Amino acid sequence: MNLLGFRPIIRNCTVLIILLVIGIASCSKDDAPTENEIIGTWQLSSATRDGVNLTIPTCAKLDKIEIKSNKTFVQTGYYSPSENDMDCTINEEASSSGTWSIPSKGKLKFTYLFEGVSISETWYYSISENKLTSSSEEITLVYVRK
Repeated sequence: MNLLGFRPIIRNCTVLIILLVIGIASCSKDDAPTENEIIGTWQLSSATRDGVNLTIPTCAKLDKIEIKSNKTFVQTGYYSPSENDMDCTINEEASSSGTWSIPSKGKLKFTYLFEGVSISETWYYSISENKLTSSSEEITLVYVRK
């Protein structure tokens, strides 16, 4: 058997393998949002628990979080003290302020005081088309940039 006849095939396969490796390496870019992309005001849009859509009360749809460039945040929650769900007021128990950080790729950490105790929560997050999706083990919240 003449191996010289296989050299062009082997050379073509080698070139193809090199091109595939270069193509795969160029596709593995870092898709995690940058700190600049997360800065802004975000309003609650939807929520799911264990994959089931949750009904958000009218006033809770006003809930928002402002993530600031100085690494602080202000979260404002709303509720209706009346049964008509149209008289929305700030819910102090669902509101907080504190600091934020990105401890690792795709994770967002909030630290704040609750009844004098420092609380830290870390959420997985992503940003796509002006939507901030944050999730824990059970719940996923979607916010829209305002």
